[in-house]
Amino acid sequence: MDPIYAILERQFNHIDTDAWLLGMPSTVQAFANVQQHFVTTFDAKAADNWQQHDVHLGWQVPPTPRHQTILFYPKAKQEALMLLDMAIAQLSRVGGSLWIVGENKGGIKSVPAIMKKRQLAGNKRDSARHCAIFEIDIPQDTSLSIPAKEQYETTIALSNEVSLASFPGVFSSGRLDVGTALLLQHLPKPTGPILDFGCGCGVIGAHLLQRYPKADMDGLDVNWLAIEATALTAKRSGVAFRTLYCANGLIDSVPRYQHIVSNPPFHEGVGTQYDTAEAFIMRSHKHLVTGGNITLVANQFLEYEPLLQKAFGNCQELAREKGFKILFARRTR
Repeated sequence: MDPIYAILERQFNHIDTDAWLLGMPSTVQAFANVQQHFVTTFDAKAADNWQQHDVHLGWQVPPTPRHQTILFYPKAKQEALMLLDMAIAQLSRVGGSLWIVGENKGGIKSVPAIMKKRQLAGNKRDSARHCAIFEIDIPQDTSLSIPAKEQYETTIALSNEVSLASFPGVFSSGRLDVGTALLLQHLPKPTGPILDFGCGCGVIGAHLLQRYPKADMDGLDVNWLAIEATALTAKRSGVAFRTLYCANGLIDSVPRYQHIVSNPPFHEGVGTQYDTAEAFIMRSHKHLVTGGNITLVANQFLEYEPLLQKAFGNCQELAREKGFKILFARRTR
């Protein structure tokens, strides 16, 4: 059982049936037999998991204020502060109780310092299984307004051609990571439709579109904020993606491609796992035309070669540098 679910289970009798569950991660299983909760998530997998509740993928607050909000503390501190702004603004309309729950290794221990800086009164309500719940009283203050996501946008110019837009919690937010920089040196010349899987801020697709403006480029990410960032990156860089998908992996409605490029995720929450990348690699064969190819970057310690060999029957290492490797495989049948 997920530890965050386990610690919340101890408190189920004290959770309002119409509480707002904010920032729901995909790692927490849905509460059983409760359908009144208003769930806000940026994670398409979490949205799939919580379908029996009133779940919303994107920048959504309850239409009527709730007296209790449970904020799931993310590993990115700036994302946590963004969610905190949303929670306080909504609760302040009527006054209420804010619970912040998370794992010790995910940063929940920093909540007291955040409370002190924000002059918030509260205490630790519970701790178990290396997790904690902090409870904060939010007084009524009708002068606060719900923040807009645009307040948290950052933009940096990577070159004269590409301006990278991002939001807190999006991979490589505000910078170009080393692995993606290496991948940009080994991107294929488009000969057909391309998918940037796990597109993050849209940096890979934007670079390809700058080089090949007529390319049919799609982007896919599980993070709704990443899709919003990719759209803004395209706008800031003067390029256009064909379609952007916010989805939990290569779903059936995603078409077939000549090329798939990716810096695939290998984290879920605060842990390292292969499931997402393995599912992506195995399904990518189905979403490539015969003769199509996949190019991806990975940390050198990640053993993706056997997965590519299993899916495609071939795998080639194109480069190895600064702890990363570029892998290539072609669909031959």
